Amino acid sequence: MLRRRNPFGNSHLLLDTETYDAQCRLWLMRLLAGTGFKGKRLRGFFEDADVQTLLGIPGMGKSARNDDWGFEDDEEPPRSLWDERKIQRWLNTNLRKAEAAKTSLKGTPLGDNLQWLGRRLGLSAVERETLAFALLLQTSTGFGEAVATLKFNILRQNILALLALVTAATSKTIDKVLSAQGILIQSGLLRLDMDCISIAGAFVCPSNLADHLMARYEQPDELLQQFFRVAPPPKLTEPDFAHLDADLRLLRQILTQALRQRETGVNILLYGEPGVGKSEFARYLTTTVGSTVVEVSNASEEGESLSGQGRFASFMLCQHILAKSNGSLVLFDEIEDVFPDQMSGLLQLFGMVKGQAKEAGKAWVNRVLETNPVPAIWIANQVGHIDPAYLRRFDYALEIPKPPRTARQRIAEKYFGTTKTSPDWVSRIAGWEELTPAQLEKAARMTQLTQPCSEAEAEQVAERTLRQSARLLGQPLPKKSGEPRGYRLDCLNIGLDIPSVIAGLRRRPSASFCFYGPPGTGKTALARHLAQAVDRPLMVKRASDLLSMWVGGSEQNIAAMFREAEQEGAVLVLDEADGLLADRRDASRNWEITQVNEMLTQMEEFDGIFICTTNLLERLDSASLRRFAFKVRFDYLKPHQSQLLFEETWRRFNPEAEPLDAILSQRLARLENLTPGDFAAVARQWAALGKSPEVGALVAALEEECRIKGGLPRQIGFVS
Repeated sequence: MLRRRNPFGNSHLLLDTETYDAQCRLWLMRLLAGTGFKGKRLRGFFEDADVQTLLGIPGMGKSARNDDWGFEDDEEPPRSLWDERKIQRWLNTNLRKAEAAKTSLKGTPLGDNLQWLGRRLGLSAVERETLAFALLLQTSTGFGEAVATLKFNILRQNILALLALVTAATSKTIDKVLSAQGILIQSGLLRLDMDCISIAGAFVCPSNLADHLMARYEQPDELLQQFFRVAPPPKLTEPDFAHLDADLRLLRQILTQALRQRETGVNILLYGEPGVGKSEFARYLTTTVGSTVVEVSNASEEGESLSGQGRFASFMLCQHILAKSNGSLVLFDEIEDVFPDQMSGLLQLFGMVKGQAKEAGKAWVNRVLETNPVPAIWIANQVGHIDPAYLRRFDYALEIPKPPRTARQRIAEKYFGTTKTSPDWVSRIAGWEELTPAQLEKAARMTQLTQPCSEAEAEQVAERTLRQSARLLGQPLPKKSGEPRGYRLDCLNIGLDIPSVIAGLRRRPSASFCFYGPPGTGKTALARHLAQAVDRPLMVKRASDLLSMWVGGSEQNIAAMFREAEQEGAVLVLDEADGLLADRRDASRNWEITQVNEMLTQMEEFDGIFICTTNLLERLDSASLRRFAFKVRFDYLKPHQSQLLFEETWRRFNPEAEPLDAILSQRLARLENLTPGDFAAVARQWAALGKSPEVGALVAALEEECRIKGGLPRQIGFVS
């Protein structure tokens, strides 16, 4: 009568069908005898083919034999179901025989596993039999359908009465077993569904529980590994989480004291984007506490994802199993589906019905979060859908951000350390701000898997893997640096004493700058030079990187930018600043005002070096201008600066080149809107052609750059 598992599934699954059928038969006969069904209702029950097969009712009619029915020779067997008295007699006789034989599940995988699990959880015999009854309702189609034909109304008192007959216990005992405080409900092994269509469907166990309990294991502890298992060691270490050092130290103290004092209801929430290292952080944190860490399983042995209800049940079981142990922590990852948008599934998980008040359900879930005996670390990618009533119950919530540059550098070096990639390449990849530790790890694994023969091939494989991953996740691809070759401080036309500024920043690295002026005049290049001079990392953000299509998204990105720069100790450069600091008087939408407000607030609170660059100073909000300690105009090159950059560019192509003649020098001096960026653009043009330009062609190319910008003066002379 039991459903057979797929033979290609768990090969160790053993089903003792005869014993299970005998137990189901005993329970069914107890139900029939105890309910006292008679007449039409009894006949309707026995007319069911599943009932006849499960109970083993002998044949009827002329071919029926006395021996099959256990009757005396002078008494005829029943000719039809209308012979109610004889059928009832047969039922009572066989029930007495089954009771006398002490039918039980002992020796079967289910019986032995329930016995072992009962010792670990403190389950009584009635609780074990109740759980066995619920599991066999799920796995035996004949038994479940036979019980369904009893057609009880789905009421709690009927369920109590049914189980009292099945287990030969009192209704009071069963009421305690099925109470919200009972071990079966508390451990998540059983829940009641009062909205089912038949009494057989009222008993609900976690998915795969029957499979796990009906399997034979070499060691009993293997059973628990189906629900939770010891967490693997972390791959990352403390230096990789230096940007979270303060939180790490505090969480270590919290968990250490919680374990020492056996504090209940300790729950830590870690949240953040996928792949940023939440699980690694949690695993490393727990190793520093010196505890045994178990993780709630999120998939079956066959790789099938488990439902949120099933995983929460595993969490509850884990809590009860480990409640009496010392020094254990529970790690519960991917909890999004555990707190669904709709309350019904979660409430039913705890034995509640849909008709109960929503607030009562919240109170119950909150109690779970306040009384768990083993400290737990919960991990989520998103928490926006979780009811604030639950979020408030977490003792400490930490958002895990994307690692800053220095952390990415260490993580990349760790993952790519065994590959053939060069240190320079690893350093460049670490500058890719959107990359997560998970992406770096996968790219390193693919690089090792392909076994490249050379450094160049290894870097090509790794970078291609990273780029494809970025496209899949919608991450912006890294932009090329805009720093021109041949950058020189003496070729900047600005009114700023750079050496004095550098000396001041070295003494106290906190100041705000607004670099403004035409494109290509060296604004970003000077910011890079200042970062190098004060020995701090450079973090460049563009306004377009921070703008979001979601309400409040831009403000969150702005706050995250300043937070990352502070954690990194970086010189923060905001390029295209007019996109985020536009004059609020010209705003036509509310979000344009709120993002400027957020920028101003963050600028006020930021204690570091902050540089804004813009080509359009006149568009900046007046309040933002007051927040800049230095407002530095970058102007077009002076004639002697143009001469210096030209000679440097010309010698790059012709190392033995002679100085410019007077005519070409005059042509160069007439270019009033020349910038260092123009020299970089012209150099790239000739480099792309793969040949060295003639000196006159180089001057002509610069003239063309200026003409495009509209700044080439007209020649003086006669027009023919």
